[in-house]
Amino acid sequence: MSERRLAIVTPVYNRARELPALFNSLKQQRCRDFTWYVVDDGSTDGSRAVIESMRNEAKFPVKAFHKENGGKHTAVNLAMRHVTEPLTFIVDSDDTLPAAAVQTILDSFDAISNSSGLCGISFLRRMEHAPQETDFPEAKLRGSYMDVRINQGVMGDKAEVYYTRCLKEFPFPEFEGERFYHEDGVWVRLSTRYEMLHENKVVYEGRYLEGGLTRGGRALKMASPLGMCDRSAQFLGYPGKVVFKQRVKHAILWDVYSAVAKTRGEQPPCACPAPVLCAAVAPAAAVLRRKWEGEVANG
Repeated sequence: MSERRLAIVTPVYNRARELPALFNSLKQQRCRDFTWYVVDDGSTDGSRAVIESMRNEAKFPVKAFHKENGGKHTAVNLAMRHVTEPLTFIVDSDDTLPAAAVQTILDSFDAISNSSGLCGISFLRRMEHAPQETDFPEAKLRGSYMDVRINQGVMGDKAEVYYTRCLKEFPFPEFEGERFYHEDGVWVRLSTRYEMLHENKVVYEGRYLEGGLTRGGRALKMASPLGMCDRSAQFLGYPGKVVFKQRVKHAILWDVYSAVAKTRGEQPPCACPAPVLCAAVAPAAAVLRRKWEGEVANG
């Protein structure tokens, strides 16, 4: 077992130029109680050599893995099979951490008086050149991802740090030939069993880059219809409250991506959990599918 407390997991795909910024931010951490797990997801730009150079230079443990390209979620799954630290923080390869990030994270976990039923803490992420992210309505708020982030409409990307044992319970689903799975499909699964603490502390600094998942997501999603169906099924089949607008949204998405899958001779991974709602929004979904297919075809 590792004696360190935090695993920082970073999937990498063609980020040889950007990765040194994250590495430098890790070198500047005031607390070094972490191991860096770096997974090269089949890069073709020399990222592998950059990772090896960083591993040789680092004054903290670095565990590097290399695999064929399968998407960020498959890289995270590979890392999680090796993580032994009790806490896990997924950090993208083109982002950075403030110098106090690790210490802030560990201090917050140390301050938890009752961890029963918790899967982790959601902190704040600040994005460069993006509108101000939404803070949580309270400085420290306990509740499930579904209740706080979805039903209360707390917008924007956040920085989640999980108990490793909880993440290992819910690995990212993988579908052959697909290179994308939306993270919140797993966060909703976790919501069926666990709550989180939500704290208004910034531990992550992000950027939107050309060619990244954020900006290039439409084509990846259209090429990953089974994973997208699985994600919407988590919202539509959730055992607790889901605000109606989210149910409508995911019924439309279910219809879109199940149709895309069927045009490729594939069947969705499960039946639609809300067949009446999916039937009601089918006309709107058909229009949206044609629009998105046209956008993808036109680049």
